[in-house]
Amino acid sequence: MVQADDWVFPDCVGKMVEIAEAHPRVGIVAAYQLEGACVALDGLPFPSAETSGREVCKLFFLKHMYMFGTPTSLLLRSELIQQDAPFYDEKYAPFEDADICFRLLQTWNFGFVHQVLTYSRLDDESILARSRARGLLNLYRFSAVVEHGPSFLTVEEYKRCLKDAEREYFLYLARCALRGRDREFWQVHREGLGSLNYVLDWWTLGKWIPRALLEKSWEAFWRKWDGNPSSLRQSGSKSHRGDTQA
Repeated sequence: MVQADDWVFPDCVGKMVEIAEAHPRVGIVAAYQLEGACVALDGLPFPSAETSGREVCKLFFLKHMYMFGTPTSLLLRSELIQQDAPFYDEKYAPFEDADICFRLLQTWNFGFVHQVLTYSRLDDESILARSRARGLLNLYRFSAVVEHGPSFLTVEEYKRCLKDAEREYFLYLARCALRGRDREFWQVHREGLGSLNYVLDWWTLGKWIPRALLEKSWEAFWRKWDGNPSSLRQSGSKSHRGDTQA
């Protein structure tokens, strides 16, 4: 599937099919992708033509390495697409493509071509940009840990990963509460957390807002400090002159 405004380079399909044919247990094939002017989907060591799907998913949870890109950047075996109807679960929109990758890679391996084979145009008015504005990327990262983490991580790995994910996500929500967000923003996150058996209310946010305030104060202190480096030099120079006179 090639999304609107994206494109694939001339040898994209041939290179990806070559990997899939050479490795029968590979269900998904990806390659480097240009996102605007930047190369994305990097991180796997060369050559890595075939990697355990479970290991690729663990990289997301433990090292924040996301290898799935967009539907444009992936080749999927037709038998996997045909085995389920519908293929994508709309309840995970607009990240239903990522959700299906986690599900497939529980049993299939991941193939990779170490060449730039696809291009994804960045646009401020795109669905992804609107998703960022509503915090949907933050919500999805958290929900992915909750829903898919137990399938790929040990019990101890999952506990650590979930604790880190909760801290990151709820601190983000606390920052948003301090800045002020509209009703639609909170409704999206309330419903999303509800589907994960979490409750979002002021009691929950109240536990994180003090941390967000402390973080905000600390950042303001360092901005002020960095903006006036002469205070440190003057202090040091006075001390030095005093030592000389003594």
